Amino acid sequence: MTKNIGQKSMVINALVGIFALAGLVTGSFAWFAAANAVSLDTFKISYGSPDDLQIGLIVPDDQPSLGNAGDINFFEEVTEQTLSDYGYWDSEEPLSPVSSMFQNQWLNETTDYSDENLLPVFREGFTSYMNTTDSDIATSGFFQFEFYFKSNMDMYLFLDDSSTLLPDIEKNAQEPVGNQEALNNVHKSMRVSFLSTLGYHIWEPNSETSSSTAFAGRLDIISRDGYYDFNGEIGDYHEIMFGEIDDPSKIVFSENGRATAEEPLTTFNASTYESVMPIDLQASLDNGLVIGHETSLTTAELANQELLDNAIAYLPEYTPIRVVVSIYAEGWDRDNNDFVERANFLLSLKLTGRYRAPNEPVPLEK
Repeated sequence: MTKNIGQKSMVINALVGIFALAGLVTGSFAWFAAANAVSLDTFKISYGSPDDLQIGLIVPDDQPSLGNAGDINFFEEVTEQTLSDYGYWDSEEPLSPVSSMFQNQWLNETTDYSDENLLPVFREGFTSYMNTTDSDIATSGFFQFEFYFKSNMDMYLFLDDSSTLLPDIEKNAQEPVGNQEALNNVHKSMRVSFLSTLGYHIWEPNSETSSSTAFAGRLDIISRDGYYDFNGEIGDYHEIMFGEIDDPSKIVFSENGRATAEEPLTTFNASTYESVMPIDLQASLDNGLVIGHETSLTTAELANQELLDNAIAYLPEYTPIRVVVSIYAEGWDRDNNDFVERANFLLSLKLTGRYRAPNEPVPLEK
C-alpha cells in the first residue's frame, strides 16, 4: 500500500473483484427476450492492510450461525462462498439485459440516500403495444451486492483508473466458429453502478463519452420481422416510439423518417413498413420532444480525485458505510444486440481511497 502525502491520498492496492460471467443471454432480439441461465464463475474481493480498510456484510435473519441478525461481519477477503453464505450469491441466477431508464422515479429530490433499504431500480424490456412509455421493474437479470466499507481515517472512495471490463476472449473462443468477434463486443454494453450516501453513479467502462445512451426510439420487438413495430387502424398505421419520453403528442410522423435497413438487422436496426407512417425523430426533437438519456460516467471521470462529486462513497473514520454495487447490461445500449448472446466477460474492479485533507469540509449526505 502506498501513500502520497502531498495529495493526502492512498491506494487500496488489492480491492479487486474479478468477475467471469458466462453466457449473457439476450434472446433472439436484443434485451427484450427472457433469459435462460448464466453463471458467475469467480468472485473475490480483498484489500490491503486491515488497519486502513475493511469490507463487511450484514448477517441475514435466516443464518444464526453467522452471528446476530443485522450485525455487520467484516472480512479480509470476500469470495463467492462468503456471498453464498450471506445470501448474495446464486450461481444459477440469470443475467439478461435490463435498463436504468425512468431513473427519476426512484432517484429524485425526495430520495433519502441514507435509507438502508434503498436499492437501484432497473427496468425490463417492452413486450406489448399496451404500454410503450413505461415498463415493469426488473427483479432479476442483474447482480447486486450490498457491502459495508470501514476505514480508520476519513476517506473518499474513488474508482481506480486501472479497473477494466473486457470480453473473456478465451471462453468466447469456445463458442461456434465465426461468432467470436461478435461475442467479444459484449463489454461495450455492460455497466457497473455504485449507490452510497454520497449519491448514485453509473460506470460505463468502455466509453470515452458519458451519458450518451438514449432511452427511447423505434424498435422491432413485437413482430421481430425486420420492421419497426407500429399500431393503428387499416390505412392509418404509425410507428411506435418506445421508452422514456416526456410527451407522446410531440412525436412527429413524416416520410423523412422512413428507414430502409441493411444487414445485420437488430432490434434497433430495422425498416419501416411500406404502409406505415414513420417517426421523424429529428422533427420530433425540434418539436420539443424530450428523450431520457443515461447519466453514466466514464472511467476517467470516476477516477478523477479532484471531482469529489464523483466519489463512490465517503467513509468517516471507523464508521461502516453502505455501498450497493450493481452489475448489469444496459438494454438501450445499441451494442446490446442478439449477436452477443451467450457471450462472456471479465470485470476487474479496483477502488482508490483518498484521505480527506484537514482543511476540506466534511461532505454532506444527499
